[in-house]
Amino acid sequence: MEMTQNTHYATGCKVADLPANLPEEIAPDLIFEDTKIDPDIFLLKRGNAKLFPLQNLSILKAQMKNGKTFAAVMFASAYLAETWENQLQTVPTPEGIVIDGAVLYVDTEQSKASTKKIRRRITQLFAIARNVSTGAKCSEGDYKAAADALNRRLYVANVRAHNVETRRKHIAQMLEYAKGVKLVIIDGIKDICNDFNNIAEVAATMDEVTRWALQYKVHILCVLHENPSSDKARGHLGTELYNKATEIINVKREENFFRVTWEAIREGAGVEPLFFRIGDFPADVPVEIPADVPVEIPADVPADTKTGNGKTGGKTGAKPVQK
Repeated sequence: MEMTQNTHYATGCKVADLPANLPEEIAPDLIFEDTKIDPDIFLLKRGNAKLFPLQNLSILKAQMKNGKTFAAVMFASAYLAETWENQLQTVPTPEGIVIDGAVLYVDTEQSKASTKKIRRRITQLFAIARNVSTGAKCSEGDYKAAADALNRRLYVANVRAHNVETRRKHIAQMLEYAKGVKLVIIDGIKDICNDFNNIAEVAATMDEVTRWALQYKVHILCVLHENPSSDKARGHLGTELYNKATEIINVKREENFFRVTWEAIREGAGVEPLFFRIGDFPADVPVEIPADVPVEIPADVPADTKTGNGKTGGKTGAKPVQK
């Protein structure tokens, strides 16, 4: 924005229009009619729905062992490869530029061996997306080329060994070090909060995570378990994430596949569901990628998720997040 002698540096407004003796510390918080604000930048889209805006949070939730990590892997690989089998794509900026950013995946729960598998799965899916003619295969050469391409675009960390304060400190340091990160996945967010039912603890955690999103201009996907007896995200932490999140994403295990749905979304509504299976694929690729969109879905998928021709594509009826 071009500044003139008659333009306030923080608000971008004409100085004559501002209140007298405006304290400088509150000036950046005020929005006037002529305040210049850049539009939101989104990382992914599904159909017409734009997903994962920068400087915001979203929540990915499910019951225990219900595919949350696999879904997070899918989102990470989709952003890095700019597509996931034509079902997820990256979103150009208003200037038509796709942000070629990096992903930071932080695992707070699993062993380092399991975290290494997460990195391999993202790399393998990236390789498959870049070699669509080979189908769901990943040769050794494809994997090496993908690993080289992701050398400074995929940062995977395991912070399970640390206490809560050190985990948060290390995540902040990673965001400072790993330049170019646009998508951050914290799997699971509960482990950077001392007590997920304590109001003060949760407020401090949410303040810090929100500050990361704003300061580093990233989108943070927060992975959290649901309560054992309901589909609500766990604890007061889950409640506050519902309030802050631009998207509430649910993963549910059906008999032989997983369903990913958007329960709520702030920008628009009606995101189509995603389906995937876990399979024994070459090079241990864990996510079965449909051949195209629409895809044939298992016979036991409920009829209300199908379109008239028996293929995927029905709306979820996701309701907008209350602002």
